[in-house]
Amino acid sequence: MATSDHALVDLPPIRTPGKPGYLCDLDVRAICAGFGVTFTITKCFYINDLDSNLPRGGHSNMNAAEAVVCLRGSCNVFLHNRQSGTHITLVENQLLYIREDSWIELDKFEDCTLLVFVDIRDDSGKRRCDNFDTYIASQGSITFSSEMGRISQGTFA
Repeated sequence: MATSDHALVDLPPIRTPGKPGYLCDLDVRAICAGFGVTFTITKCFYINDLDSNLPRGGHSNMNAAEAVVCLRGSCNVFLHNRQSGTHITLVENQLLYIREDSWIELDKFEDCTLLVFVDIRDDSGKRRCDNFDTYIASQGSITFSSEMGRISQGTFA
């Protein structure tokens, strides 16, 4: 599924005959270009040992887009764009592109490991809002504190 706020992409595993394991292509720039989005990796991190109902996220990055890759397990993702919200289940071998200035919450982790690529869109550092009510009311005009759709191949609407 792809919307103007996010895109969910399956990452098909590539198996090599006679060799153990599988490979998934994580060329994030090419994947995002496939649905019309320019993505430059400026930061990367992973979160592991996620096996809990306790939430993570709970913020909006005003000037940073994210590409979240589920390396193992699954989790639920809630996204909001100030107009409406959507719930997505992110499972192993999927990439979720999240547009900048989107609210993101993650929960219901099941033996989950996430790899997150970040595209900070300006030189001022990542700016974020940690309060949902402030985010909804702001319409993009709040002062942020500085911080330290399933498709295969398709069009990003």
